[in-house]
Amino acid sequence: MKFELPLDWDEANVWHSGGHGVSRAEVEQAARNEHKIFSLPDSAPGEDRYLLRGVTDGGRGIVVVFAYPVFVRREWGVQELDMARPITAYDDPGKG
Repeated sequence: MKFELPLDWDEANVWHSGGHGVSRAEVEQAARNEHKIFSLPDSAPGEDRYLLRGVTDGGRGIVVVFAYPVFVRREWGVQELDMARPITAYDDPGKG
């Protein structure tokens, strides 16, 4: 399975994933490489969240929590974008 969506990055989610020792590049590798995606039933209100378990190019197993779709609030209303927004990422406790 391939992850075909672009990822929505900013300083906040790069910092949050980096706080767990996972780089933006590693998140993108895990999304591009073979992975499994699970729906998270306790998502935030109005936001669907998912868990991606994948492997980086270097073989590191990581978990990425992401929201899809991305909603952007504008002066004129809310725009839905066909993108996934990484919320956080960390080492996969089931790997290693």
